[in-house]
Amino acid sequence: MYVWGQRLLLVGAFGMAAAAAFADGTAGAYLAGRSAAQNGDLGEAAVQFQRASEGDPRHRAILNTAITMQVAVGDVAGAEALAAPALASGHDSRAAALVAIAAAARHERWTDLLALLDAGHSGGPLLDGLARGWALTALGREDAARAMFDELAELEGLGTVARHHGALALGSDGEGVTPAEGLASAFLTVGSAVRGEVDDSFALIHLRLAHHVDPASDRALVSAGMLLRDMGRHALAAQVLSGVAEDSPLWPEAALGRAFALRDSGADGEAADLLERLADGSQDLAVLAALGDLHRDAGRIAEANTAFGRALSLAAEDDPRRWVLHFGRAVTHDLLDDWTSAEADLRAALALAPGTPLLLNYLGYGLVERRQDLDEALGMIRAAVAQEPEDGAFADSLGWALFVTGDHAGAVRELERAVELSPSDPVIVDHLGDVYWAVGRRIEARYQWRRALGLTPPPPLTARLEGKLDRGIVAAAAAPQEETHIVTVANGDHPQTR
Repeated sequence: MYVWGQRLLLVGAFGMAAAAAFADGTAGAYLAGRSAAQNGDLGEAAVQFQRASEGDPRHRAILNTAITMQVAVGDVAGAEALAAPALASGHDSRAAALVAIAAAARHERWTDLLALLDAGHSGGPLLDGLARGWALTALGREDAARAMFDELAELEGLGTVARHHGALALGSDGEGVTPAEGLASAFLTVGSAVRGEVDDSFALIHLRLAHHVDPASDRALVSAGMLLRDMGRHALAAQVLSGVAEDSPLWPEAALGRAFALRDSGADGEAADLLERLADGSQDLAVLAALGDLHRDAGRIAEANTAFGRALSLAAEDDPRRWVLHFGRAVTHDLLDDWTSAEADLRAALALAPGTPLLLNYLGYGLVERRQDLDEALGMIRAAVAQEPEDGAFADSLGWALFVTGDHAGAVRELERAVELSPSDPVIVDHLGDVYWAVGRRIEARYQWRRALGLTPPPPLTARLEGKLDRGIVAAAAAPQEETHIVTVANGDHPQTR
């Protein structure tokens, strides 16, 4: 595996450039950039880091961060303005070298690219070899290009990639790829290969530069947008993914990712509109499940139920995703107070995915709440806990089931364990308080309710906690209520509750 010897770090979720000492006047811009990045304003962060680098151009860490930040927000021209003088002055910067290689390829300055590599400026062994091979191809030096790709193929782990690019460059595969397109593919290859292996900013700079070299590469846009979403940079991810045109074969994938990015950046309405357009006439189960997730999260439960129902109507009987869709619809039935339909969907999901802890816990707890089939319900919850003993929500369900079935000592034990496992979950802490109250431990109950109130509970729970602290529990046998159902069933994610 090709590993970069020097980490490029962005700020905040991207990492943080280490700066041991600053030139006069540089510290303010650096700190402003760091603050902007930590607050999610990457555009302002890029501006401030550029200023910091201009104030102290020999500071390697600031230069790397400034260049990488510029590329991340799509300002490659700004990154070039920093990289060119840095390299000309002998600055050893991997970020600057990557930008310079991309700039030379974008403008088809192949002789300059070779001179850059000959001067020792490196984007890493794999990219250097591929760039040299493509530059030689562009200059008509096919024998030298073939020798370069063959030499690269001898390096451990690089044979397949080198032979593929050699075939593209020398025309043996018949695809007719231009040198610029080929080098863009090289950036994309490296960025995709190292994603998840090293710092995310390393993968990101390659993906962004791939699109800079070949602006027609929708795959580079989608890959960069999805990575930004995974990094928690949702607004920027949505912006990047919006660059994929609707007539592109990759538009459905880009639109789905953009919808999630919009949702996660707080633009629920825009996300829903985009998904409705995408789902119109679609038979893509991931799109319909995503629409169901989005509607449910926004409180549009009936619409969510319809989306999951439509997905189920389209799913083949042997589709392995059917159980997830049944579960998604079951949650919406439950939220619509239609337990009969919810139970039917949950049992259908269990028939397709026997023993799944999530399903066992949800159905078991639902039955306990309604005092139905208590022996079966307790068995389901015990089975879930046996498989996931460190899950606080499952331990919470078991604690309440034991209380309902008369095992008060066991209930206290399990709910205390649930709070140990999930000490910052206000719902579980509230449940422990309820059971303490029911067994006569009133002082401890009020303590747990106060703790729960300090954990920023949702508004309905806040109101109930305040009422219990004021009046206690009038009907101690009332089951603790599920405050939220956070269930993701789309886009290949494993569903989760609470």
